[in-house]
Amino acid sequence: MKLAVQRLGDWPQGQSEYMKQNEKLFDNFVKELEGVDRIDTWDLKNFGSSKASGSDDILDFETVSWGLAVPGGIEEI
Repeated sequence: MKLAVQRLGDWPQGQSEYMKQNEKLFDNFVKELEGVDRIDTWDLKNFGSSKASGSDDILDFETVSWGLAVPGGIEEI
């Protein structure tokens, strides 16, 4: 959900509705959600250029070479 809202760049409905739901979740699942960011910490302008058509998470197939990060360096594919 976080990436979808960040890609959209704003809340589809009023933020207060999501804040209420988030509070209910964290109140009922305290242990299970330990270490999970609450939605009030999300930066909605930090991903996808705040546009639903952002391509920050899409692979660029025009890239000349690919590599994998492995211990000790990068292994060319």
